[in-house]
Amino acid sequence: MIGNDHLFSVSGKVALVTGGTSGIGRMMAESLVKGGAKVYLVARSADDCKRVAAELSKFGDCRGLPGDLSTLSGIKAIASAYAAEESRLDILLNNAGLHKVEPIDEFSEESWDYTLSLNLKAAFFLGQSLLPLLRRSGSAKDPARIVNIGSGHGLRVPRFESYAYQASKAGLFHLTRSLAGRLAREHITVNAIAPGVFLSRITQDFTDDQVKAIAQSVPLGRYGDADDIAGVIRFLCSRAGAYVSATVLPVDGGWTGAT
Repeated sequence: MIGNDHLFSVSGKVALVTGGTSGIGRMMAESLVKGGAKVYLVARSADDCKRVAAELSKFGDCRGLPGDLSTLSGIKAIASAYAAEESRLDILLNNAGLHKVEPIDEFSEESWDYTLSLNLKAAFFLGQSLLPLLRRSGSAKDPARIVNIGSGHGLRVPRFESYAYQASKAGLFHLTRSLAGRLAREHITVNAIAPGVFLSRITQDFTDDQVKAIAQSVPLGRYGDADDIAGVIRFLCSRAGAYVSATVLPVDGGWTGAT
């Protein structure tokens, strides 16, 4: 048996976190850095990558890797840049995403396509591009990990007209289960988290009425904070979660179970 002090350790692992410069992405990146992992942050803004990497480097090894995940060429460029620095990948966190609310009569094809590309397509093709490095990392006792960050809106239909976002997150959960079944034989686990409402760039777009409606719908009566997501990601990426795959884990204060 392994000691309890090692169960949740990610020391020595290498992680790539997309959308890692703000909101939940930054919270997860900070948790991994503090746990001893080397973390690469992916975001479109080179300035944000540099700034946040410098801030998190106070706790350990954190590096910026700017790039655009909304196109296949951008995805491949990110994978190539990472492969130029590292020979393996232990943890891939697909967190980058877009939340767009538009009335059904006005919802544009551009909003639909961009949201699906960033929220769903990027998770698949980035994982595909990095498979050789994930395969090199994984073992039966300590698999490589892919964690897809979805949303409670992919499990339960919200009141908002965020049609592409809801569809992309529901699709991401089904993709998670599909990939988990395929990649288990190669010692790669694939799980997803379905967060409730955490402070992020996405929530900044909510109106006051939307914020109040969300607060009233959360059984535990509060927004999620950094510790709520940090513990979950450390579990899934450490020895404690090595036998967990094809799971969609709500982290939402009971929202998806509320009536």
